[in-house]
This record gives sequence, C-alpha cells and structure tokens, in this order.
Amino acid sequence: LEQHRPSKGDVALAAARAATGAVPFAGAALSELLSLTIQTPLAQRQHRWMEVTSEVVEELRDRAGISPEQLADSEEFVDTVLDATRIALRTRHEEKRAALRNAIFNSATQPAGLSEAERHEFIRLIDDYSVWHLKLLQFFADPASSFDSASLQKPEYFSAGLGTLLEA
Repeated sequence: LEQHRPSKGDVALAAARAATGAVPFAGAALSELLSLTIQTPLAQRQHRWMEVTSEVVEELRDRAGISPEQLADSEEFVDTVLDATRIALRTRHEEKRAALRNAIFNSATQPAGLSEAERHEFIRLIDDYSVWHLKLLQFFADPASSFDSASLQKPEYFSAGLGTLLEA
C-alpha cells in the first residue's frame, strides 16, 4: 500500500496548531478554535463534493449505462475525479464545482475525445479561471440560454455579434 504523505496544507495546519498550542494559558483554546475554523469547513466541503461525485456516478449509470465498476476500471475517469477533487476542496465557488462536475461526467462519456494532456489542461483552467471567466465562456457557448437563465429579454438584434450581445 502506498503511504499517505501530508499535503502542504496539512503541514501548514499542523504548524499553525502547534504555534497556537504553545501560547501560554490560551494556547489550547486557540488551537481548538483554529481546528473549528479550518477543519470543519473543509469537512463540509469534502462531504458536499463526495455527494456530487456520487450523483455523477448515478447519472452515468442511469443516463449512459456505465456501471460503477466500469468507472473504477477507467484510469482517465479516476484521474479526472482525483484532479477535480483537489480543486473542488480548495474553492468556495459553486460555479467552479459545477464545471468540475461536468468535467467528471464528460470524462466518462467521451473518453476518446481528449488526450490526457488536454483533459489535464481543461481541469487546470477551471482552477485558474475566475468565476467571471467561466460565466463568459458559458455565455459565448450559448448566448440564448444565458439570456433565459438571467431572465433577461433577448435583444431584437439577436443575430448581432457576440460583443453586442454581451453589452446587452
């Protein structure tokens, strides 16, 4: 079995707990407070993300006929889930988690569509892009649904260029 190596975040948290624990009289309380402010939200993110990945597995089974066993045997799928999980636990933005969810789903339904390098690059871009970048990409992919989802009236000149639509 491969040994678990602590991440940089684990080491930083341990160092912060040790430093607060060394404070006379209030150290133990500060250490507990640090645990509550960091570990509890992280545990909540982990739980929510595990629910999301479980939903993807169920959706793949129901909509695409791909069994959980097939997914477990797919190195591309497992790599995508691991890469997406690393990013999902670091972000508070629901839009990024939704994009990561879609990346996981698509990695199973279109495995031959992207090379490993391309798949990794797309996952990395989700991490690097801001929420506004993702919203702009979504708008450019389908301007009509962007107007609908924002409950905005589509402009009369809907055949205009994307820049004109974006201004609207």
